[in-house]
This record gives sequence, C-alpha cells and structure tokens, in this order.
Amino acid sequence: MNSRWFHGHISYEDTELILSPREEGTFLIRFSKSNPCSFVAALVFEGNVIQLIIKAHAPNFFKLYQPDESEDPTFQSLEEAISHFKQYLVTPLNSHQLWNGAFIGTSLTSEKITEILKGQPKGSYLIRYSTNSKGDYVVHMVTEKQGFSMIKVPYDASRSCFVLEGQKFANMSQLVSHFSDLLTTVPDLGALDPVLARQLNEAAKVHSYRANFLSHHLSMSQSPSSVSSVSIGSFS
Repeated sequence: MNSRWFHGHISYEDTELILSPREEGTFLIRFSKSNPCSFVAALVFEGNVIQLIIKAHAPNFFKLYQPDESEDPTFQSLEEAISHFKQYLVTPLNSHQLWNGAFIGTSLTSEKITEILKGQPKGSYLIRYSTNSKGDYVVHMVTEKQGFSMIKVPYDASRSCFVLEGQKFANMSQLVSHFSDLLTTVPDLGALDPVLARQLNEAAKVHSYRANFLSHHLSMSQSPSSVSSVSIGSFS
C-alpha cells in the first residue's frame, strides 16, 4: 500500500500522539489491532482525535459504519470513500515521512533504547514519539566514546513543522537527512534482542498478511461487478 495516508500497524496510542497537535481534518488510515484484516480511520475533529473502525467483509468490501445515517453509502475503493468524506478527511498525515527501522513509535522505553544502543558505534540512533508531549519526537543517539544523547524534537502546530536548533523541517525524514553526519546507523534490533526479534517477526507476519489481504481486495474492487461498502463506525 503506497498511499501516503496509510500508516500500516501504527498503534492506537501512537495514533493519538501523532495526530493530537495537528490541525482540524488531518487524518490517517491504519490496520486495526482488535479486528484482524480491518482498518481504522483516525482524524482530528473539533480538537479531538477520533478513531473509527473500517470492517473488512469477505470477499471484497469494507464497512465504515455511520450510526447517524439511515443508509450506508457504497464505494468502489478506500480512495473513493476518503474523497466522499473530504469535508472531514482533509489533510492526509503523510506516512512517507516515517523513515526506515529507526522509528519505533512508543514500543520501547528510554531505558530499553539506551540498553540497545550500548556498544553500538558512534552515530547509531533510534527515534520514538515523546510520551509526555504529544506530536513531538525524541532522537536517541550514540555520541563520542559511548556517550548517549537524547534530543527532543518539538512539533510546531502553528507552522505545521518540526523545529530544531532554529531550523524548520516539514517532516522527520528531512531532519534525519539534514543531520546525516550525526545520525548514520540504524541498529539491527532483531539481532540485538532475541525476544524483541520474535515480536518484530510476528508483527511483520501480521503486517504482511494484512497488506496482502488489502492489496487483493482493493484490486478486486476495480472490477465493475464488485462494490465496496464504507460507513463510519466504532472505536478500535
């Protein structure tokens, strides 16, 4: 799935953190953890983050339930549904700003990240969401002589950008690229922690299965004989 609004298996909690400071109408689509092979539309509405389940129904349609509607509209694709609800789903949160394996959401604590980075070469780094400042990020990196730095990267909602050392960045990918002389290496998390490796492998299997499911049914939805049903529904 290459659509910029699709964020894969980002968690409910991380979705709240990343959307909370954004402007009205910002949205993303992610996999649902509680409903296998289903999805969640998350958006900023009246200052709050709303997360709505999109249930997948075999063989080839989806439902995003609308409790206030007497009849649910039908769509040929998720893209068409997003277009239909464009008054609410205004600005996609670009998933392409999320980079390689350096980004770990909130899945690891600061202490665990320091443990992982211990013994890694200078320039090794990992990035996570800030858990006490919604919308901000924290960069953990190895400096000279096995020193460690933890740098908070604030998100400026008024200017829709990240700000560090007086410089503005449209997304974290730009920031990492700008500081590429300092942020050089992403550790192999699986090789460093066997338990974490199993968790990552399971997550990868789930992600792959769901991605294949989505790809299959979206391709089927291009057929004139198939109709996708999407209607706004419950939290997930």
